[in-house]
Amino acid sequence: MFAWVTDENKLFLSQSHKHTEDLDLDTLGLRMRTISGGNNHMTFLMERVSTKESVVYRYGADDLGACERMTTNALEEWPMTGKLQGKHITMMACGGYHTLFLIDKQVYVR
Repeated sequence: MFAWVTDENKLFLSQSHKHTEDLDLDTLGLRMRTISGGNNHMTFLMERVSTKESVVYRYGADDLGACERMTTNALEEWPMTGKLQGKHITMMACGGYHTLFLIDKQVYVR
């Protein structure tokens, strides 16, 4: 899997050298902060330009629960629930089969 953001503020994704999806960040009012990848999934930490609210998008296979879903063909917003809901995410990183979030100097695993 590959991901990149262009000068026109568009996120592009590809798998096996085949373009699979793109997302116009300006249209959605988002700014990219971090891209991270695990074994079979990628996550994208963004913020809403108007409110600075943290927004996470996810993409990839999820047979072991790293993104709480099982699909390989859709880029979608990942709803933050529980202790992550409404929080400002400082950093995010993917491991092989999990995703870590740093919020208020505490690490949360999903």
